[in-house]
Amino acid sequence: EGNEASWEEVDMFIGGLRQDYLASVQQPIIVFSPKDVPPPLRHRYENQSCAFVSGKVLDSMTLRMAGIDVAEAVITLRGGTWEGFDAAHIVMEDYEVITL
Repeated sequence: EGNEASWEEVDMFIGGLRQDYLASVQQPIIVFSPKDVPPPLRHRYENQSCAFVSGKVLDSMTLRMAGIDVAEAVITLRGGTWEGFDAAHIVMEDYEVITL
């Protein structure tokens, strides 16, 4: 499925942030996705302050439950389309979801 490329991007992104030379600045990471994370990826980062949450990525209440309103940084990768919607475009236009 086309989702595999997105998980590779997530893996590369988290791996880059979890390099030994960045140990003093490592922040917790929450990866929020409409689909469950592949088990090998979850296991690779489970002891590195990284959590994976699946749910409706376009629902503002679900995003708040995942902690987006207290996050120090919000990063979107790839955008993609789910259920016929361009998620990155919609989320960035919804002031209730993300405040930059």
